[in-house]
Amino acid sequence: MFQKYLIKLSLFHIFFLPLFAFSQNKKNISGQIFDIKGQPVSYSIITNKNRTVGLSSDTLGKFEVSMVKTDTLLISNIGYYSKVIPVIGISDSNIKIILEENVKEFNPIYVTLNRKKIMLGEKTKRKMFKSMTLSNTRIENFEYGLHIKNPANYLGTIKSVGYYISNANKLKTPFRIRIYEITEKGFPGKDLLPKGLVVSAKKSGWFDVDISQFGIPFGEKGVVVSMEWLNIDPNKNKLSQSIEAVRSTDPKIYFSRKNQGYWIRYKIPKDSEVYHNPMIRCEILTN
Repeated sequence: MFQKYLIKLSLFHIFFLPLFAFSQNKKNISGQIFDIKGQPVSYSIITNKNRTVGLSSDTLGKFEVSMVKTDTLLISNIGYYSKVIPVIGISDSNIKIILEENVKEFNPIYVTLNRKKIMLGEKTKRKMFKSMTLSNTRIENFEYGLHIKNPANYLGTIKSVGYYISNANKLKTPFRIRIYEITEKGFPGKDLLPKGLVVSAKKSGWFDVDISQFGIPFGEKGVVVSMEWLNIDPNKNKLSQSIEAVRSTDPKIYFSRKNQGYWIRYKIPKDSEVYHNPMIRCEILTN
């Protein structure tokens, strides 16, 4: 009898005490993010440094997150220097965070008649080829990007990027446009947009955004254009903006990542003749 009691007591220590200790160390943190001028910074990404938690601040820079004392907050936004804050050092449950602007110069360009426009990426418009919808059903920040290749060695700048918006979910859900250079290993690298660009589509179909003002170069390796789904309300598991994917005989390379962690490159199956490509496109102004 006593031996059975010891076994039960041991099991209690093994399974329940760690959970109790975890709940004791858990801390609810709310805050607001500003720039050095005191203006709210919208849609910043707040993650645990190990990328297991991810959410976005709202339009006023406000957020709420639950972490343990051993965690570390990582706050980032395009156009600002990231900030690292250990949770154990936070004494107030409501904090004010200041992000310093990371000024990136860009060369504005002007559209002239002698510049040729080239559309690259997934250009299919016929509905009969649509076969699936890509959505973010997770309570986290998620990103889906397509490698826009440069097969004819065009040299120029990016005029616009476009996404084929599905009508499966809420159309007006905001998302962030992301554009990356290609690294030597063929993965998304440095941000090419000098500042965060959050948009929302009003209807389904092709949604193109003119970014010619930034003069982003389109080089020999091309770029990765992605849609970053923003997790603004971590307490509600809502379907976010969605993009269509098409069945195609032309294989494309596409990527995904969550909470701004490591990129996953989707391998093209060698034994398949049909591929599912996210419908993302890019219009180039050639020199």
